[in-house]
Amino acid sequence: MRIVSNGSKWAGEEPDSLEKLLEVLGSETLDPRFDEHGGFVTRTSAARVRIFGNFLTVSHVFNIEGTEEELPEAIEAIEANKQSEGYKRAQIGRASRLGRKRLS
Repeated sequence: MRIVSNGSKWAGEEPDSLEKLLEVLGSETLDPRFDEHGGFVTRTSAARVRIFGNFLTVSHVFNIEGTEEELPEAIEAIEANKQSEGYKRAQIGRASRLGRKRLS
């Protein structure tokens, strides 16, 4: 597993652990804008996966590469977050804002 970035860090600071990301996924809503870039989980090859995204109201960007065997808890937590009421409301709000922009 390779943690490219995880958390709101200054250049040169160590990224947060995978466990910290799991905590944030359990308490904060993902930003639905990242659905447009692979839906937070992208299979990069037959054996590799990349999880990437940020949150709606908290800056905690994450970009982690590994195998599905290394990242099952994170993938499951992302999917659970996307099923949450907060995420569904954020999706509706985003769609509404985009619709108004297209009409202007």
